[in-house]
Amino acid sequence: MDLEEFNKKVKGKEALIWDFDGTIVKLNLDWVKLKQELLEKLEKSEEFKKKQTSPSSLSDILYELIRSGKKKEAFTIMNKHEKNSNYSVNHTITGCIKQNAKKYGMVIFSDNMKDTLIKILKDLDMLHLFEIIVSKEDVERFKPDTDGIKLICRRLKGKDKNKILLIGDSWKDEKVANDFKIDFFKIDPW
Repeated sequence: MDLEEFNKKVKGKEALIWDFDGTIVKLNLDWVKLKQELLEKLEKSEEFKKKQTSPSSLSDILYELIRSGKKKEAFTIMNKHEKNSNYSVNHTITGCIKQNAKKYGMVIFSDNMKDTLIKILKDLDMLHLFEIIVSKEDVERFKPDTDGIKLICRRLKGKDKNKILLIGDSWKDEKVANDFKIDFFKIDPW
């Protein structure tokens, strides 16, 4: 992460919204196995059996499971896979968060499960640094939809959008920021 560029971007901001996986940590998750287990669950649903096509993305599979009344089962599978994965820490990012936690409102906005976020943040002794955590369970529509960022802004109690910076690693994070018209800082893959 280019700290000089980051420091320019945060100037005048009041809240920093951090993506989690790929930004603060990197979950070493078997995404293919997760997707396969969710798809197998979906294929057993009566709603799905009536359809002609199969969803291809993880989010589309989850949406189909939710529409089929299988949200709890889908999230249980997600939790199981996330809990069974290990992770790598981006020490530059965690150091930056710790250094700036008293200057800015710190927020997590993630497509991961709440249990995963809380466990890892506790492991890193960072949970107390975040005033808001929005996970996959908290929203109806996942990234790149703006549901999560809207929820965060309501919880930030009307902070001016010009005073908010979203920090993330993916096109989804960037799209959320662009669609909601807030500033974005891209973390390079690590």
